[in-house]
Amino acid sequence: MALAVPDIPAAVASLRNAYDSRRTRSKQWRLEQLAALKTMVTEGMDELCEGIKKDLHRSKFESFIMELNMITSEISHMQDHLDEMMEPKAVWTDPLNLPGWSRIYNDPYGVVLIMAPWNYPCQLLLLPLAGAIAAGNTVLLRPANYTKHTSCALVNLVTKYLDPQCIQIATGDRHMTAALLKERFDFIFFTGGSFVGKMVAKAAAEHFTPTALELGGKSPAIVDKEADLALSARRIIWGAFANAGQTCIRPDYVLVHEEVAEKLVFELRKCVNTYYGTDPQKSEWFARVINARAHKRLAKHLESDKKYIIEGGEADEKECYISPTLLDFGTDYSAFTQSGSMSEELFGPLLPIFRYSCLQQAIDMVNEGEKPLALYIFSQTRSVYEAVLTNTSSGNAMVNDSMTFMSNHNLPFGGVGVSGNGSYHGHKSYETFSHQKSVMIKTNIADIPFRYPPYNASSQRLLKLLLTPLPMGKIQKVIATLGFAFRVLGIFWLVRYGPEFLAQIRKFLLGIE
Repeated sequence: MALAVPDIPAAVASLRNAYDSRRTRSKQWRLEQLAALKTMVTEGMDELCEGIKKDLHRSKFESFIMELNMITSEISHMQDHLDEMMEPKAVWTDPLNLPGWSRIYNDPYGVVLIMAPWNYPCQLLLLPLAGAIAAGNTVLLRPANYTKHTSCALVNLVTKYLDPQCIQIATGDRHMTAALLKERFDFIFFTGGSFVGKMVAKAAAEHFTPTALELGGKSPAIVDKEADLALSARRIIWGAFANAGQTCIRPDYVLVHEEVAEKLVFELRKCVNTYYGTDPQKSEWFARVINARAHKRLAKHLESDKKYIIEGGEADEKECYISPTLLDFGTDYSAFTQSGSMSEELFGPLLPIFRYSCLQQAIDMVNEGEKPLALYIFSQTRSVYEAVLTNTSSGNAMVNDSMTFMSNHNLPFGGVGVSGNGSYHGHKSYETFSHQKSVMIKTNIADIPFRYPPYNASSQRLLKLLLTPLPMGKIQKVIATLGFAFRVLGIFWLVRYGPEFLAQIRKFLLGIE
């Protein structure tokens, strides 16, 4: 059963007792719970997909590829690399502390709160849970309130499969959120909007609790005149309208070079019809907005910007349906920047388009707004996309595609500025849910007498020498050069003498004179 509001103080105390017992510190517990989590997702897949279908009208296949497969893949990564991640990391030791050894240990934070949103209710709850488990924490899960069917399935599965002493789950509305934020946690991981994000940050500050805030923002897609327009359109439309546009990293608006704008618009419209048919409301592959409140907000934008609609624009309040909609503002900068569609993160299936005259204009437009969670640049010219990447700031960026960077475990995912702070995925998840503790181990031999006062002229000179930083960059270059030289020599030796050497070894082993 899920925890109710009155249960929260006792639940947090119980999780703290479980953590203090050191139950979660062992590698065995971590592996057992990761395996249980993977089993839970695999065996509960139908139940979870059915819940998502009822809440968001999203197909089972899309829920698999966009949520559940990502979770099991992340768990597999944690299982495969847990030994490596738990191992203390050796780092260089400065001359003053020789003989000695320097290490970085990863300590679990303790009792962790994970709060997830409704747009990807499984992925954004269970993917960070995998990192929290791998790092050795106890966890209180808070799934989204709006996706009630999915949250009900999560409660059933979490209580059935996972360690109830160390992992608990609580559901509810804003009263539950308020009750949770009154408690003292050792780490809070929150994904959602900036309004609640500020509440989380404020509550965490009361106890100096570290946080990771995964928020959002208006993520631009810049299309250069040298881009492959047909391919760019396919990838932009897929990213913009997946899950009915309710994705924090979706392309939220398009800036396209005016020389190729007409062709891109043609390709974008073609993709909408190819993906969802002439009546997207009947398509299996087009989701719904989450509730009447979200529908009303998006319908208001459609009404205020209706003269710019070139595709879509339909709304059905009864079904919470907004059709995939393209809005073309041409080169009217004022109309574009002051439109309802550009006044906030859309979080719905609307895609405004503006035609820029030069790349610097596009860069300036991105920099005039808040730092986005993601930035997309479509170009086949390296100098163009490097100019965008080096002259803008965003949580994440991608060249010639949208959203798929999320599947790479080697890339940390997170925001910057108002789009959030902290990051996770793969090894970074383990680090996010751990405190990196610096440890130095020294011997009792070779104690340096001149480190202690009184300091005469000689001891001062020697101490200054020891405290002078070594030119590690140069040293590493020398080591790398020597390593390369030895590899070249090794290859030369194998080519020149390898066959003869192997023949001698064979003779020796066979006893041939």
